[in-house]
Amino acid sequence: LYPASCLLHPASCIFQDTRGQSTIATFPIVALLLILLLGFGAFVVKIRPAQVAVAAAARSCARAATTTVDQEQALALGVATGLANLNAYHLDPNRATVSVAALGPWDRLARVECQVTYTVDLRNVVFLALFAPGDPNKVLSATYASDVDPYVSKWGGK
Repeated sequence: LYPASCLLHPASCIFQDTRGQSTIATFPIVALLLILLLGFGAFVVKIRPAQVAVAAAARSCARAATTTVDQEQALALGVATGLANLNAYHLDPNRATVSVAALGPWDRLARVECQVTYTVDLRNVVFLALFAPGDPNKVLSATYASDVDPYVSKWGGK
């Protein structure tokens, strides 16, 4: 059906073509859905597995650091365990930093805190540079604190 103006002026309606209007109207919606889908894909494939690995590495780092009597040995063991845990999750340990610190004097029930940060490279996510220009890296961080094991032997009567 033609509008009423075509009945009054039929010559003006000869070249009027409304086909394709719905295609143009749906393009912004499709583009928005594509952006959301790419963001969700980057989160599910790259970011979330790395978040789980970083949290597990922080926990294992703190747990390993609390099982040794010697403070220097414990802190070194915590760092090594955190990096080994990241490697077990197939993440590059060179993109990570692991720091372990004793929160107070080193004795029974002392508090040990381990912080692990990891940089996820998002450069190989398709079209991410088009929609999110800037730094293609996402820094993830996890902190875990634990008490030194009170039942470790050889505390010297403390």
